[in-house]
Amino acid sequence: MPVSIDPQFIRRVYRTSGWVAAVALFYLLSTRNWKIIAGFACGTLVALILLKSHEILVPRLLSASRKRNGSGGFTLALVLLKYVGLFAGLWALFAHDVVSIGAFFGGVVLVQGIIFLKVVGLIVVGQMNSAEDRPDGG
Repeated sequence: MPVSIDPQFIRRVYRTSGWVAAVALFYLLSTRNWKIIAGFACGTLVALILLKSHEILVPRLLSASRKRNGSGGFTLALVLLKYVGLFAGLWALFAHDVVSIGAFFGGVVLVQGIIFLKVVGLIVVGQMNSAEDRPDGG
């Protein structure tokens, strides 16, 4: 059964990620381990920035491939530049031991987990609604 994602889905992911990250950071403040706090915050921030860049660049790439007018080359260059910048930033963080690697990846996984759980929730609600629509009640 296909799941339809409404236009506000990404906005809700940002909002939920912000709240969950704020609660997690509040908890992590009790550890007073600044490498862990910075790692989690940086990981969450990187994941949200990558999500935003995908939200902006994927439609541009898809529309450019339909038009075939050459504007896709510029967008593709932006995508490649994004990953070069990401690699350089991560190298600087990890090479100088500024953040906890585990906490960083915990922040990245947080956003991905929220996306996954929101999609699973949409599937469950869709199945519940389709069961209610059947004459036999499910």
